[in-house]
Amino acid sequence: MKVLRGIAWLVPTLLAVLLWNCGGADSFRIMGEIDGLGTQNLQVVYYGDGAFRSMRSTAVDGKFSIEGSSRDYTVVDVFTSTRSHIASFIVKNGDHVECALELNNPVPKKIKGGDAAVELMRWIGENERMISSGQTEQLNAAVADFIGKNSDNVVSSVLLTRYFDARGREQEADSLLRSISQRARITSLTEGYRDGLVYNADSVLPTLGDSLWFVGVDRKIVYAAPQSRRATLLYFSNPSGARVGSNDKLLHNLINEHKTDGKVSVIEINDVDNADDWEQTVKKDSLPWERVWHPGVSSTLALPSRPWVIVADSLGRIRYNGADFFGAVGKVSELCL
Repeated sequence: MKVLRGIAWLVPTLLAVLLWNCGGADSFRIMGEIDGLGTQNLQVVYYGDGAFRSMRSTAVDGKFSIEGSSRDYTVVDVFTSTRSHIASFIVKNGDHVECALELNNPVPKKIKGGDAAVELMRWIGENERMISSGQTEQLNAAVADFIGKNSDNVVSSVLLTRYFDARGREQEADSLLRSISQRARITSLTEGYRDGLVYNADSVLPTLGDSLWFVGVDRKIVYAAPQSRRATLLYFSNPSGARVGSNDKLLHNLINEHKTDGKVSVIEINDVDNADDWEQTVKKDSLPWERVWHPGVSSTLALPSRPWVIVADSLGRIRYNGADFFGAVGKVSELCL
């Protein structure tokens, strides 16, 4: 019996080794051990090859192995089963990252196997005191310094979008974004970032609740009811009716991912002048999310442009507001972990 228990203990380690050794150029792998984690399911979120991916990876005695696919650089966020953030990794297909981490410590004890992943962790380690203490001015200066010296490095995309506090510094953030070369931009992070810089949701938008209503097909009233879902996504489309293919694709993927669990509500809002023509158009379409209209909704909510998207959590709190659909869908995936 002792021998069998010993063999059972080795199985997760042997499987991890086999997975590590059979990797190829069409995938990435992140493998390691997290002190203090124990055995539990990890939640993994990243944007790869046109869609956000949410997956589960089981850690056994802290040891884990994550496999995914992204032809371009992406950021893989790893969370515990209780949604506590563990770490972020910059990877693309062909990268095999190996690391040793500690729970509740953003600085790894060891990391190797991916230049971008290693560089990001190095920067976090060097600036961890400023990050944890919220020293905004010093942290912004550190981000700007890195970008100024590394405009061709994908790590610059992550530092700008995740560590630079752009409130009141929108022009500087815009200038930093412009200085990052196109090949160093991670699309899921930087797409639409400039649009979001010009608008602060928290100071204008209300908390979503039953007071926010729309008119649906056949003149039925539709209420935004965030408390019934993990996430509510409101898509304010162009009143001209022109479709944005990339936005529609992201919403299709989101609907398909959550069509059986009921965690997400997606509502597309239009403020057309002629509701009759709008209704006839909607009835002919086959889009899988609810479509409604509301006269003057854009001015009521002070939307700066369209398309525009708002994401609220189950308490109705605005968790995302901007023109970046990648960022919006990513926030929905995070809320649904």
